[in-house]
Amino acid sequence: MIRVATRLLFCCLAAVSVSWAHAQTAPPLAGEAEQNVVYELLINGESFLVEGNRVVTLRSEQDPDIEYEVAVRVALTQQYRMPTFRFAYEQPAAIEQDIDGGHHTVRLVHELGYNMLIHDLGGTLDEEAQKQALAILAESVADSFREMGAQSIEVGNPHRPRKFGENLGRGMTVRYRDDEDLGHTCLVYVVAGDGFSATCVIQYLDRDQADVLPRVQKTLESFQAVP
Repeated sequence: MIRVATRLLFCCLAAVSVSWAHAQTAPPLAGEAEQNVVYELLINGESFLVEGNRVVTLRSEQDPDIEYEVAVRVALTQQYRMPTFRFAYEQPAAIEQDIDGGHHTVRLVHELGYNMLIHDLGGTLDEEAQKQALAILAESVADSFREMGAQSIEVGNPHRPRKFGENLGRGMTVRYRDDEDLGHTCLVYVVAGDGFSATCVIQYLDRDQADVLPRVQKTLESFQAVP
């Protein structure tokens, strides 16, 4: 039953990866001006409105002799919570989510051009189920590349299991070339931790590898079960 359930689950996930892996993000509107976000800041029971990304001096209305020098900005590292685990990622990036039939999938699109498709499996998988899930997902990803007309598709052998933080990762690599003869790499992982299992499909241009891999590794190492 575990194998049958895993196969059905990953067939569904493959359909999601086909629709998202090549989605284009909307271009910025011409002439669109960037606006500073205004935050509400509470200090000792008093409320202040503060624009982000600048240092300001605030004077207490309760005691005019008291001043606060403050600055507020969005942290470069953000966290995203899935049903059974959470992960961290670096800005600037956008998160797109898809919740279908109780299965939670998010696509992280980073400004550097890479994207990560992360799926919460909703529970733990044993070793055999992890291996089977990895093989099914890698072949499904390769099939999606064939359907879009990619060239020189290569599906590598399974990587040696490795640790991502406290979790175990099993991975495979899929490579292809596009119609402009640019090389692409797709890393497919099944990550298993205490109380959760997840899949992660990472796609990037080969020329961006040196910039992408350190960020991807940080995200994979940040996977942590939620209470």
